[in-house]
Amino acid sequence: MTIFFVWIHRRVFSLDYESEKFYQLKVRVHDKGANPLSDTCRIDIYVLDQNDHPPSIQMKFNSLLEHTGNTAFVNESFDINLPLVFVTVYDQDSGDHGRVRLSSLN
Repeated sequence: MTIFFVWIHRRVFSLDYESEKFYQLKVRVHDKGANPLSDTCRIDIYVLDQNDHPPSIQMKFNSLLEHTGNTAFVNESFDINLPLVFVTVYDQDSGDHGRVRLSSLN
């Protein structure tokens, strides 16, 4: 009996769930007899997600406001029923790793 180790050899140096979730390897073995005999098998590999991507946050001020960069200038008369800023949060990770919570630091 001979034991072989099988590994994924690609130009990519790491596995990344967000770019490739599944690999399928087909392995074939044959002997060197006068009438060579062979066998094949399929190996299915599922990549599990890790918390490897930080969430990103993007914001856009209400177009009614004067603003520069991350600073808005709000008049006292501004209607408080209108939004000041629109915030979008995104995380490439899946499942619990991709769930985010937005909180105020002040």
